[in-house]
Amino acid sequence: MNKIAKIVVVIALILLLVLALVQLFQIKSSLEYKKLRSNLHRKSDELSSKKLGFITVVTTHSYTIGAVALIHSCRRFSDLPFILLHTDSLPEEDVTFLELEGYNCRNISKEVSRIKLPKQIGKIARGRMVETFAKLTIWTQDNFDILTYLDSDIILNKDPMLLMAKYTKGKVAAVKGRPLFNSGVMVFKPDRSEFDAMLIKIKDRTWTRSNIGYGDQEFLSWYWKGRWIRLDRICNCITTFHFVNDRIVTHFTGPIKPWNKKLPWFYSIFEFFGTMKPSLWNMYLR
Repeated sequence: MNKIAKIVVVIALILLLVLALVQLFQIKSSLEYKKLRSNLHRKSDELSSKKLGFITVVTTHSYTIGAVALIHSCRRFSDLPFILLHTDSLPEEDVTFLELEGYNCRNISKEVSRIKLPKQIGKIARGRMVETFAKLTIWTQDNFDILTYLDSDIILNKDPMLLMAKYTKGKVAAVKGRPLFNSGVMVFKPDRSEFDAMLIKIKDRTWTRSNIGYGDQEFLSWYWKGRWIRLDRICNCITTFHFVNDRIVTHFTGPIKPWNKKLPWFYSIFEFFGTMKPSLWNMYLR
């Protein structure tokens, strides 16, 4: 067997291995989905007595279209209230547009101004991180019993009530990331006193890993250590897992979003899976 033939065989074996792993992951995800449906059925009476809702945060114009797509995708499955929090940094015309669309918009600038990050965080990182830390204000919306937070670069593929199937009082439910939990999807009980406690704890230097770190995820993983429940991967499928058929959440992580006018050539692999095509995103904007 010549050198080229050997290379071809190795590539073929690698492809077969990858396909086998993908198939195993699909089977595992399907089982997780069925388990969540069973859990939700068992908790249906308990949840029906609670005031439930969904919530997101928008701080910049670039995420307005993402928030619209998120809410439209949610409304395909649920008529529960959806709260859209925003700051003064969101252009006034965007706020007006969102309100005319009938979205429940709430300005959180006053609460965000109370968030004081540790002094050792550099000025560049501080500007970047303050934006992500606006997410902490979701705990102030305590007119709900249980809220599900969703980043505004997410679309829902299945009933989002499934995300609440594992929720336990006094804890936060989220998907495990590396090395922290991913705060892009969280199920929690809003409590203003919890927010006040975070404002005190956030001044503690021990939670920071570096000048930039992981933003709010780093703090929240530290703050809720030992008090959070692990959700299944299908509850927050980041870009590298968009091939999963039974995913509840499709999360477009990273700097490149589906609403970008021009996508890099290497994103054609995501088009193969049908997750980055403009037509997929635009269907949620109708």
